[in-house]
Amino acid sequence: MSKAFLLIKNMLGGSQEPLTATSPRSLGQSNNALRLNPAFADVVLLVGETQKEVYAHAAILAQNCEYYNRALADRWTSTDTTPLGNKTFRAVLTHPDVTVDVLNIVLEFIYTGTTKVPDEHITSVCLFADQLVLPLLVDQCIKHYTDYLLCPNNAFDFYVLCHKLSRDGAKGAAILTVLDGFNEAIQHGGHAILELGDDELRRVLMFHMLTPEQRWRIVIAWVKLRQGVEDVALEHGLGDDFNLEHGREDVKDLIPFVGYSRSQGYYTAYVVPYLDILEDGLVALLKGHFVPLVIQGNETWGADLLPNSAILNRSSFQTLCNLVNSNIKLITPTETKLLFRASEHGFSNAKFHQQCDGKGDLFVLIKTAGGELLELIQTLRGILWVNGFLSRKPSCFHSQVDECT
Repeated sequence: MSKAFLLIKNMLGGSQEPLTATSPRSLGQSNNALRLNPAFADVVLLVGETQKEVYAHAAILAQNCEYYNRALADRWTSTDTTPLGNKTFRAVLTHPDVTVDVLNIVLEFIYTGTTKVPDEHITSVCLFADQLVLPLLVDQCIKHYTDYLLCPNNAFDFYVLCHKLSRDGAKGAAILTVLDGFNEAIQHGGHAILELGDDELRRVLMFHMLTPEQRWRIVIAWVKLRQGVEDVALEHGLGDDFNLEHGREDVKDLIPFVGYSRSQGYYTAYVVPYLDILEDGLVALLKGHFVPLVIQGNETWGADLLPNSAILNRSSFQTLCNLVNSNIKLITPTETKLLFRASEHGFSNAKFHQQCDGKGDLFVLIKTAGGELLELIQTLRGILWVNGFLSRKPSCFHSQVDECT
């Protein structure tokens, strides 16, 4: 810009930049004052069971909240109004499952873009904000809960909240907090487990850092609470009024997700008192895993397997037993039976899996065509195969060879 032009511009007056005018009162403050003044309200929200009247403004609700935008969409073109008392309003909406305090907290966020959420209301605000499709408010509540409020006493409650909100990424933080104080988590948050469906409870049990003992405690707490037994402590048994038949039905599909401890002391103290709620087959499985078979002296493991073997002759079988004896000092078979699958047997996958059903600690074996010693490839311990069910871990491998003798 030339000096001559600047001189002329300054002589004529004016400025290079337009004025930016400001008000000492922010738009948020003005909107909040409007929210608190019912004089210009054209929407009434009926809150809670008592249908307490809270006044609001359709334009602001529709602009800043997707839920209200949809709820009020047809009210812009319709000339109909809704009478309430001696007044008429553009719309009357109901929120029967929320309190006035929670509604006002969320309305302040809608009107001003900011709000203070007391800790005692954070769960309710989170759920109501999710209902109103306010993901930003939900995310901030979840983050605050995770950073400042999460502890063993409320860890299961937080897990249930995340489940309701479909915030799967935050569930891990809840379970890790459970592990920080497991007994406190079960004692204070056990009731929250009841809000989970069977499928979600299984997902909790599948969390890899939980021990079998902790999974067992969760299962027993869940089974007790379903029958109204308030004392979920594993040490205190079922109680005289516990319905064993219902308990068996509740627990039977959860056992494969528990895993198996290697502590006979734990089994005796905390599992044996609950054997009455297990079916006979499950009792056998638990005993097979919790009560170990220790190999001592010249005792040979597997002597009673031979009649059930589909392939091994006595010589190769004895060699296999010696190999197992020398490498595995603690074996806990649930049922002493050797399974084998080879291509010439004509087994289908379904048939093989059916034979594996209910078996644990399965060995993977390969036998060469020349009849050499079967080679122990891998041993999977403490894992149960349940046919047709997604087990906690891969439960068995099987070998398939071209020939066998």
